[in-house]
Amino acid sequence: MNFFEEMPREQKKVIFLATATIFVLAAGLIFILIISYGVAVKNAAKEGKFIGLSPESKNTISFSGEGKVFAKPDVVEINLSVMNEEKTVIAAQDKNTKAMNKIIGILKGNGVAEKDIKTSSYNIYPRYDWIEGKQKLAGYRVEQTVQVKIRDLEKVGKIIDEAVSAGANEVGQLRFAVDEPEQLKERARDLAIKDAREKSARVAGTLGVHLIRVVRFSETGTEPPIRPFYKMMEAGVGGAESPQIEAGQQEIVSNVTIEWEIN
Repeated sequence: MNFFEEMPREQKKVIFLATATIFVLAAGLIFILIISYGVAVKNAAKEGKFIGLSPESKNTISFSGEGKVFAKPDVVEINLSVMNEEKTVIAAQDKNTKAMNKIIGILKGNGVAEKDIKTSSYNIYPRYDWIEGKQKLAGYRVEQTVQVKIRDLEKVGKIIDEAVSAGANEVGQLRFAVDEPEQLKERARDLAIKDAREKSARVAGTLGVHLIRVVRFSETGTEPPIRPFYKMMEAGVGGAESPQIEAGQQEIVSNVTIEWEIN
């Protein structure tokens, strides 16, 4: 006789309920897994569709503009250097210091303010000679450079000549500048923006599109180039005619790029 048939009625009922519960739970779990898999596949498909794309793609157009402002320079910046070589460091420093102090005195005597004289470098180097394939200490080299800002342009040539006579054996990095250029830079920027906006309006009208708003702006500017100027003489040698230094006219340029959203 079947064992299940011999079981009491209550036990059969319990077994039946337990079996039904297990079946329902298993079916529910399978259903959840199927739904989860479907959602995952759908999300993966969406992700694949938008790979490499920005969250929101917009139609844009860019235009460049240039603005120029001309001004007469009112300052000259120049480097004056003294270089000496001696057998000892002390002797080289002493000789260099005397020459540079004399040059600074000349600068101040010509109306250059103390705030416009700045020591930019001071270096001491050992100097070696090669004798029979061996390196031998021959002495020391001392170099000192001051950056000078000259506001009286009529005195530039005179100052250079006197500085060379006092011992400056290298003169360079001469640059004309406007002492306070910010207002000129703003004017150049305004002109560049106006130029870019006018181009934008003309081209947008021709293309039949509407400019909605600026989405990106950038600006670059150009500085006046440093004029190469070099004069080297032995300290104490003077009498040469002072160089004529012409300031000319300085150009301040602003270049801008404006990117518009369009429809």
